Amino acid sequence: MEKQPSVRMIAELAHVSVATVSRVINGQKGVDEATRALVWKTIREVGYEVVRHPDVLSGVLVFAPHANFLDNTYWRLVVSGILHEASLLSIPVLFSSAMTQTEARAEISSMMSREGVPGVIFVGFPIGASVSEWVPRHLDVVWVSVLMDAPGHVVNADTRRAYYEATRRLIDLGHRRIAMTTNGVAYLAPYQRVEGYVAACEDAGVEPFVARIAPPVKAGAWLRGVLASPDPPTAVVGGTAGLSKHLFAEMINMKLDLPEDLSFLGIGHGPEVEEPLYDRIDQPTFELGIHAVRTLRKAVARPGRADCTVLLPTETTLIGTTGPPQR
Repeated sequence: MEKQPSVRMIAELAHVSVATVSRVINGQKGVDEATRALVWKTIREVGYEVVRHPDVLSGVLVFAPHANFLDNTYWRLVVSGILHEASLLSIPVLFSSAMTQTEARAEISSMMSREGVPGVIFVGFPIGASVSEWVPRHLDVVWVSVLMDAPGHVVNADTRRAYYEATRRLIDLGHRRIAMTTNGVAYLAPYQRVEGYVAACEDAGVEPFVARIAPPVKAGAWLRGVLASPDPPTAVVGGTAGLSKHLFAEMINMKLDLPEDLSFLGIGHGPEVEEPLYDRIDQPTFELGIHAVRTLRKAVARPGRADCTVLLPTETTLIGTTGPPQR
């Protein structure tokens, strides 16, 4: 019978000590880069399943070059979730200012000089971004992407399903002219929301009407223009939290009676952050950060496991700004 792979077998094949294999697996110091690479190569070749304690996660480095934390509630809540969960586990969190792959790889390599296994969280890169190139090809590093279309371990929110169901509800109420508004679809989250809306329209035989409003401050001009058109929408769906707020403010300024004059559905971050003023899809924004850290720990515990995908559900709060069309 063939022997089951073991730490001793790895040590013999790599011509190192059992203690060295253990140090490599747990990200401990005292092993040069060539030996470390050889041990991981041997582990892969014999199919040894590495299992280690998640507490060997030494720290978290967050990359979010496209996120604006100063005036964007979405990203601030994601980061708050990361910091909250990491603080409970006494895991240090660093934020990178890297804007290129070369800068990122240098920062990660520097972090690898510490005791333990470094973790990396990528937040909100555009669709199609080659994030895997930002990480050194090394099993001493684990990484997770948040709100991204990327390989590996991912944590996302299921807003596609939420927008599909919300649009179908409007259609079931009798709406046949539903405007979906968005700032753009360069990132996964807004793209999936539009995707869910379009799928619901197509399934019900309703023609999609997607309007791009950028920047959101132009929401008022768009709203006045579209409501004065020969074929105005009877319902409007906000595709981002900021755009939803701008649209609702303009509806109030125009003294529209919701939902009699117009049905409106927006998106937000939950009643624990702000009181809902309109029917709203609430995103699990804070929870995204929490699950990013938890997924990192799972990846640390079993580095050879299949990719872990977390898809968090949304919640819909209805306070009465959507109803059957009145015209």
